[in-house]
Amino acid sequence: VKVYASWCKTCQVFDIRYRKLASQLGDKYGDAAGNELLSRGNVRFAQMKFDDPNNEEMCKLLNATKLPYILIYKGSQGKVADFQCGPAKFQMLIDAVNEFADPMEEMMSGGSVGEEEMEWRVAQEQEEQRQIQQQQQQQQQQRERSSPLPQQEQPRPAYGDIQYQSSIGARSSSSSSSS
Repeated sequence: VKVYASWCKTCQVFDIRYRKLASQLGDKYGDAAGNELLSRGNVRFAQMKFDDPNNEEMCKLLNATKLPYILIYKGSQGKVADFQCGPAKFQMLIDAVNEFADPMEEMMSGGSVGEEEMEWRVAQEQEEQRQIQQQQQQQQQQRERSSPLPQQEQPRPAYGDIQYQSSIGARSSSSSSSS
């Protein structure tokens, strides 16, 4: 669990790397809203806003006063680690995750996932997501091009449109003949 504050610049810098780590080791979701779980990760990532009045008492109880603050829980063992961790000490978080997370294929093969390896994987995943978004945008554009506008959304004639002018001319000529 990451404890952060919205006004904390260090927390904002830390958040970038924290999110990369979460996207690599955490649960994978199929949609942006996070409703469709594709696969469960070996680690659950969460965050708690320090400057939210609803969290004030909890942050005091957890002794989370120096931000960003990390709390690590492991199943029935409960809290197994907690520490202040800024961007310069991010490797501490990676080491703690490697120590307390359930074994992953990389860990079972003899090594832990290093920071450079994580960043490479995150970059690969981001590129894949970018390509998927591009494909979705292209498909949406093709659907918009191929389907006509619904009846109520048909554009109305502009002020200077020929049809509009011709109907005005017809009225004005009929009204002048009756005078």
